[in-house]
Amino acid sequence: MRSALAIAATLTGALWAGGPLACAPKLAAGPDAADALAKRPALPDYNLRRESLAIQGYDPVAYFPEGGGAPLAGDPTITATYEGVVYRFASAEHRDRFVASPRRYEPAYGGWCAYAMAKGNRINVNPEAFLIQDERLLLFYRTALADTREKWQERPGDMLLDADINWRNQSGECPNTRRAGAPMSSVDGESASGGGGEGDAADGDEASTTADAGTPGDASEANETAAAAEEASTP
Repeated sequence: MRSALAIAATLTGALWAGGPLACAPKLAAGPDAADALAKRPALPDYNLRRESLAIQGYDPVAYFPEGGGAPLAGDPTITATYEGVVYRFASAEHRDRFVASPRRYEPAYGGWCAYAMAKGNRINVNPEAFLIQDERLLLFYRTALADTREKWQERPGDMLLDADINWRNQSGECPNTRRAGAPMSSVDGESASGGGGEGDAADGDEASTTADAGTPGDASEANETAAAAEEASTP
């Protein structure tokens, strides 16, 4: 059953620009709306390894159709830094795509497990477990005993809305990685799976992204615990 907060968000979004927005639960039309739509998470809100490394060193572009559509470890010598977060890439071409449009390719919810975020939690991920939904990269916790991606796919539309609300409340960010304030897909319980061509960059993205010659950064130990994983996989 949908939570009262999710239902309220849907109703609020219906009155705003004709459809649900990721930020609708916390925003109203007014002079402060534009600033709120552009708000970004603080660095501690991201799921990072040593030296601010994202996705455990995996290439964010590789998950999308134009990057091959499959998880791929990045090269430690091919990196880019966006708003303090370091990303690795399998090729210079992938890095260039990211630099041109970082908010299209960065993972949703700061790189935390999407299913856990729908429950209001922050759980580490298996970078091999992912979905492209609503043109966003969603990552999931997965082990031999638990696969949160399967649970997400039972009702992806509801899960996406719940995760968006929780991430907005926790980090302050409008959780749309392509363009702050862009309309979300209609909340109808259906997956908006798929990803088209290269997305447009959000205003200011390219200017604030830097390509690095190389960032070492070995991955630290995974931060998930058995108790947290069990919580994340509980319906």
